[in-house]
Amino acid sequence: PDITHLFFVDSDMVLPKDALIKLFRSDKEIISGLYFHRNPPHDPHLYKIENDTLVPIKDYEKDRIVEADAVGGGCLLVKREVFERLAAVKAVNGAPQFFVTTPTVGEDIFFCELAKKHGFKICCDTSVKCGHIELKVVEEGDFAGNNLYIPGSIK
Repeated sequence: PDITHLFFVDSDMVLPKDALIKLFRSDKEIISGLYFHRNPPHDPHLYKIENDTLVPIKDYEKDRIVEADAVGGGCLLVKREVFERLAAVKAVNGAPQFFVTTPTVGEDIFFCELAKKHGFKICCDTSVKCGHIELKVVEEGDFAGNNLYIPGSIK
């Protein structure tokens, strides 16, 4: 009964040391830190709905709390009351279904869509700048396609 929030952090995230404090102090129902896709073009995990499609918000306000239609769950703080209210409306055989992965959306987007449908605001604190760890095997194709030196380019 003393728990007020649930904080989600993916194992491939690097958070600033004050991430949880800043998100908590925002006093938002659902709020994420800012992070980007691991793969190019490295768009933010911050989305709006355009023409019934989620698209990344690329022109987000810097160092502000901004509203969105969905955010990634890699650095996400959710108030307990959100789960309490959603549990009553989204259950299968008595078990709440907050995070479901479908062929078209991940569990974080599913959660955001469910929460918005039931009146919750989705926010992102763009001052909480998180890193997203990406492991890549460098192969010959990477070298051939990405030469940095072009003969004759140095004058």
